[in-house]
Amino acid sequence: MHRSAFWALLFILFYASSLSAQQGSLEINWHYQEGQSQTIEAWIHPADRGESCYILRSAIIEEVRLSEGRLKELLPYQYEEDRLCFRLPAEADTKARAYIRYRIDWSSMESSAFIALLEPGFVLNALNVEAPSANGDAGQLFPAPADGDKQHIRLNLSLPEKLRLESPLKAEFEVVQEKQLSHFLKSEQALRMSDFYLAIGDFRHFDLDDVQENIADQNMILEDQKIEDFQGRHQNLINYIAREKDWMFTREGLLGLSGIEASTAVPSFPKKEDLKGSANHLAIQIAILEEFFSEDWQQHWAQYWKGQMSDTDWQEMLRKYKAEGNENPLFWHYYLAFYLESKGLSWADTNQVISPQDSLEIAKAGYFRKSRKALIVDINYRLMARENRLYLYTEIADSIILPTEITGQLSFQADSQSFDIKANLKQQDTLFIEIAEAPRSLYLDPDPWGLISWRENRPLTYLLYDLSQGPNPEIRRQALLKLLESAQPKLLTTVVGVALDSEDPELRKLGLEKFSSLRPDGKNRLRSSLEAMAQDEADVKLKQKAQELLLEMEP
Repeated sequence: MHRSAFWALLFILFYASSLSAQQGSLEINWHYQEGQSQTIEAWIHPADRGESCYILRSAIIEEVRLSEGRLKELLPYQYEEDRLCFRLPAEADTKARAYIRYRIDWSSMESSAFIALLEPGFVLNALNVEAPSANGDAGQLFPAPADGDKQHIRLNLSLPEKLRLESPLKAEFEVVQEKQLSHFLKSEQALRMSDFYLAIGDFRHFDLDDVQENIADQNMILEDQKIEDFQGRHQNLINYIAREKDWMFTREGLLGLSGIEASTAVPSFPKKEDLKGSANHLAIQIAILEEFFSEDWQQHWAQYWKGQMSDTDWQEMLRKYKAEGNENPLFWHYYLAFYLESKGLSWADTNQVISPQDSLEIAKAGYFRKSRKALIVDINYRLMARENRLYLYTEIADSIILPTEITGQLSFQADSQSFDIKANLKQQDTLFIEIAEAPRSLYLDPDPWGLISWRENRPLTYLLYDLSQGPNPEIRRQALLKLLESAQPKLLTTVVGVALDSEDPELRKLGLEKFSSLRPDGKNRLRSSLEAMAQDEADVKLKQKAQELLLEMEP
């Protein structure tokens, strides 16, 4: 079969099915030519959408493209020291693959310790033929995930008709044309390329004795390669363990670790999906930590990653977890350590002589590490015009003395004023702000650490100002919700009218629920708003409720 016809046939047959795999996949198209430079095409569907890195030994990369049903634009890539890295575009289809065309010189095959030439043919990773158990060198001839992960494999291989092949792949069918035999094979399940082998020759059944001389040196070379690859992937973790355990890693120890299986354990903090690296790479790191720190590997996982991330990335992750409501004790330990660091303190200061104020900060951090949730502080306001003061009466449910800083803005008729109150709050406390005139309203800033939640009992005058002049929609919405709960009958009519005219379906629903409690004159004042909802409301249930209320108003 001509090469062009061969590739056209396999493309039609295999393109759609190859994209269906959820795990990483590799498809190889190869027209083998004895004694010549081999041109190979690979389609790679990475398991992860971030940067993808593959081991590919002694290759000459000719082209890397995006493949989405057809070949598209060239992709940027790096190829150094047998390591090929690329990234699929973020906007690419989830089925998109990277197309790589590369060349392997025959001289590279001749010099490889893991490729034994048979004349004709060759055998790749011969040690795997009888016992496939990571005895091969990943990255010989075909790309292998740099993290050692498994992948589904399709091999579409065209050979001279007289040659046979053996591999762990399942033969789907063969096509004979013009003295060429085209083999279509695939893996029955995902496999590691270190378990892969391929024998091509004029044999009926491949015999290891044919390459016994080459096998003799492979074990030592393979072991060195495994150690080198393992160190390349996990050197930072190896260094961490050496420091923490005062451990000296031997060659035998590193060789043993190089074959460690990925762990199925799930770390509580940080989460794997928030870290750099493939899922398999991170799972192997967990397995290594479990090996050395069986009882407290979770703590070492967090400690290790804190050292690997920049301060900015670490702090952003802490804030993200806090915003998500993470209640994991290990997260809170580090989040509050971050808080103490902002005060120039650390957990180690617990056992040292420090100032009374610093002691309160340490106690505060300890309290939240135990409770793992925000503390509610109730606040009531009282204006004392003769004293030119606005008093804040605070109350908390726990007996802790709470170092805090209350900041916000006062809105006056002509302008606004910021305030900042630093205090050590007791269970019940009184604070005040000096003012020159009565404020229209007051707005508290949220606690920047999310450790404290303000629960205000806002005066009616503040709520009315918020409803009409609030600085943002959320403040106006909250004022309306509060007024719907507490407004007196005369005011309630106005408040319900605002709710019925709101763009927020939830507020319109609450307005309808309050409508029945209005006085007859109040209902008549809002009749036009109710009629508009009964006719134009997009929400079917709200429209039906408005129609029912109109019927109830009929004499």
